[in-house]
Amino acid sequence: PDARIAACNIAIESRPDASATDRAALFISRAEAYDDKGDVDRAIADLNKAIELDPNSVVAFENRGTLFVRSGKPDRA
Repeated sequence: PDARIAACNIAIESRPDASATDRAALFISRAEAYDDKGDVDRAIADLNKAIELDPNSVVAFENRGTLFVRSGKPDRA
């Protein structure tokens, strides 16, 4: 997960002009890596950013809902 997080960090920082959809995908990927490390709060924060960038991202909403349920906050899902 650490290597994926580092790669996403580089891509996010080096591509500020990428489309919102592409940037959202990077935040989703990094969220998945944070989840793999057990850092649910950072994963949710990245998914929130992905949703902000691409409000039509089904993957971001689904992943965030799953994390809320797993973390004992089903009402937030």
